[in-house]
Amino acid sequence: MLREPNLHFPPRTSEDVVFPTAGGKPKLKVQPDAVDLPHALDTDREHNIRLDQDDDLPEQVVEVSPYSTEDNDLGGNGACMLSWASGSTC
Repeated sequence: MLREPNLHFPPRTSEDVVFPTAGGKPKLKVQPDAVDLPHALDTDREHNIRLDQDDDLPEQVVEVSPYSTEDNDLGGNGACMLSWASGSTC
């Protein structure tokens, strides 16, 4: 389990789930609260999961949404995570 890792994904994933930066370019990284790694990934690794470089998909990604950060979490990371849960690779 990694806490607050950088989860990198390909531009196509960001485009598919309409997840742009404030400047309108595809967002290529999120920082979820926790990620449960598959056994194939070393848990002593740096806090970077590179889906854009063929790392295995995490078993589970957790984003906690307190009211104080609800707009960012649900409108940003949360939208990406919901798309992922429904079958996208984001």
